[in-house]
Amino acid sequence: MRLVLPPGHRSGSVLLPSSKSMAHRLLIAAAFAAHPVRIRCRGTSADIEATARCLSALGAMAVRRADGYDVTPLPYEPGKGFVPRAGAGQPAVLPCGESGSTLRFLLPVTAALGVSAVFVREGRLPLRPLSPLREELERGGLRFREDGKNLFIEGKTNLDNYTVSGNISSQFVTGLLFALAVSPGGGSLHVTGETESADYIRMTEQVLRASGVRIVSRGGLRRVSGGIPFDFPPEVTAEGDWSQAAFFLAAGAMSPRGICLSGLDTASLQADRRMAALMRLFGAAVSFRDKNVRIRRNFLRGQTVDVRQVPDLVPALAAVAAVSAGTTRITGAARLRLKESDRIATTAAMIRSLGGSAEETEDGLVITGREELSGGTVDSFGDHRIAMAAAAASAACRGRVTVLGAECTEKSYPGFWYDFAALEVER
Repeated sequence: MRLVLPPGHRSGSVLLPSSKSMAHRLLIAAAFAAHPVRIRCRGTSADIEATARCLSALGAMAVRRADGYDVTPLPYEPGKGFVPRAGAGQPAVLPCGESGSTLRFLLPVTAALGVSAVFVREGRLPLRPLSPLREELERGGLRFREDGKNLFIEGKTNLDNYTVSGNISSQFVTGLLFALAVSPGGGSLHVTGETESADYIRMTEQVLRASGVRIVSRGGLRRVSGGIPFDFPPEVTAEGDWSQAAFFLAAGAMSPRGICLSGLDTASLQADRRMAALMRLFGAAVSFRDKNVRIRRNFLRGQTVDVRQVPDLVPALAAVAAVSAGTTRITGAARLRLKESDRIATTAAMIRSLGGSAEETEDGLVITGREELSGGTVDSFGDHRIAMAAAAASAACRGRVTVLGAECTEKSYPGFWYDFAALEVER
């Protein structure tokens, strides 16, 4: 889909959808609860739907409703544990789409249940790393086979202790924590080295503790209780999404009148809540009241930012850096090379396509700010965050912005273009 955006500052208000990161975790926890669960979720996305479909393929019924999901958990039998209604002589088919969270969360869980399965991966998902998670599950007895986009597993992990490096992906840690929580007797997880995106692990622990799972942490070692249905609330609400808020915060940082974002928990464990603090660092005026965040333009100055804990913020940050005085250096983003696109390269291409100055480094970007951008045509490369960052950047352009492949936002935020178009354009 080719979408043309008018140039000019944006102003107005936006009610954010529910957090994709939180929705994944709530759905998985509900699938192992002691009773049916209603998850109130403002909006959905292709990634959330992928997790719901995969849980249903394992035997938990996750049914989409107008205001969220109704989840019927997997059966549980004392002495046997959770009993997946999957397989029947054939591997369970788990359609992950392009969702890295779905694959990396549910791979260890499926292995712990002993379900033979095929994970169907789309787009660039087959290229995204599974090591060292794969090797650790193989140590536990799991067998892997790949056939193009399909990843087959057989066997059942027989470990009650896992070790994984923390500097590859926090998603590996989340998957293993869930796996221990559904395994008889639970077990331990040792996370070695420096942990990146640590706040996402804290989100997982928050959800598990709310489910009655005991987690005792000492340094990099976590001991996790397991083996019984979760004491999960019968109804929960997924909080607003700070990751999607990042693009409106970027647009608001360029707007004299500003943008008000609502539906956000300012005390959230979501790592991307740091976008608000980063915008204040760049010079934007940011204020908080209840669940609302207001942001407007002030004098923007380039900064040096290590994004090791918040790599997904890079496209939105780059849009602001492109019109901030001086030079911005973004470091610690090497993992972005293996996202839905090579997100370092495609972010740089997006800025340059709009008349800005951006150069790649091995693990980030160097962006020289200009007073305004010219506008132009941006290839999204099928990456939702590039498309949404281009929209934010249109607020600083003097000419129209054309986004190619704009439909890719269905992955994380299907209502994005509607919400963005609802903002007032100031010419």
